[in-house]
Amino acid sequence: MSELEAVIAEEKAKLVESKKLRMLYLDEEDMIEAGVMDAAKCVDVMEETMGLLEDGDFIMGGPEHNSHGIMLEFPKKSDIDGFPINDGADRRFIAMPAYLGGKFHVAGCKWYGSNGNNRPMGIPRSNLMFALNDVETGAPLAYMSANLLSSMRTGAMPGLATKLLAREDSKVLTMLGAGPIAKACFRAIMTNAKKIDTVKIKAGSLKSKTAAALKEFIETHYKQVKEVIICETLEEAVRGSDIISESVSVKPGQYPTYKKEWLKPGALVIAASALLVDTEFLSDKKVKLISDNYKMYDGWGSGQPLP
Repeated sequence: MSELEAVIAEEKAKLVESKKLRMLYLDEEDMIEAGVMDAAKCVDVMEETMGLLEDGDFIMGGPEHNSHGIMLEFPKKSDIDGFPINDGADRRFIAMPAYLGGKFHVAGCKWYGSNGNNRPMGIPRSNLMFALNDVETGAPLAYMSANLLSSMRTGAMPGLATKLLAREDSKVLTMLGAGPIAKACFRAIMTNAKKIDTVKIKAGSLKSKTAAALKEFIETHYKQVKEVIICETLEEAVRGSDIISESVSVKPGQYPTYKKEWLKPGALVIAASALLVDTEFLSDKKVKLISDNYKMYDGWGSGQPLP
C-alpha cells in the first residue's frame, strides 16, 4: 500500500468510526420520496417561516441581513479564450445563504445556476442545489437537488396568501404564466381555495404548450374545477377573477400591466414576480398592499432600472 493509499484508508476509517460528518445526498427522486411535493405541508411550513421572519429570528446575506443573494454575472465579451459570455440568455449563478431560527435552527444556501440556452437541449433554464449546515459546528447536514424544492417553496407563498387573504367564496382563479412555478402556485393555492370552479390561464399565446399542459393537468387532477379557459388577452384573464396569481418570467419593460377597471372589488392579486399597476390606484385607501419581506424588496429594487 502506497503512502497516499494509507492516508486515504486512515481518513475513511475515522469517518466510519465517528459518523459525525455524514450527510444526506438527495436527488430529485429522493426529494419526492421525502415529501417535497406535499403542497399543503409546504404552505404550513411557509406560514411558520413567515412568523419567524416577523420575529426577526433569521439572517440573510448582505450587510443588512436581507440580501436576495450574491450574483455571479458573466461579461458580454472577453478576450480570454473559452471564457463564459453573457449572451442575453439569462446566464448567471446566484448564492442565496440564510439562517432560520425557531425549531429549524439551521443554516443553508441555495445555489442557483441559469442559462436560457438550456431549453433547446431539453434542460430546465435554471438548475438548483441546496445545502444545509449545523449552525453550531458548521458540519454539513444535507446536500439536495432543489429544482422541485425551490418551485414548491415559491408556490407555497401564493398558497399562504390565499389562506390568509382570499375571500372564502372565491370561485374564479387566474393563472398568469403556466410554467413549473405557476403549476406549483396553482397546487398550493388550491389547498385553501376549496370553492374554485373556474380557472383562467394566460401564457404567451393561445397555442402555448405550457398553457395546454397546465389545462390538462387541472382537468385531470382537480375535478372540482368545471371550466379551464386559455385566454388571449391579459384583460380577459383578469376581469371577474377572485384570485390572480402572476408568475411570469420577462425582462424589465415587459412586465404585465393591470388596469384598475379590470380588477374585481375584493380580488386578491398575488405577484410571485414583477407586475405593474397604476400608482394612483395603489394609493387608494381601499387597496391593501402586503409584502412577505419588505426590506429585501426595498434593497433589491434600489438597484433595478425603472420601466
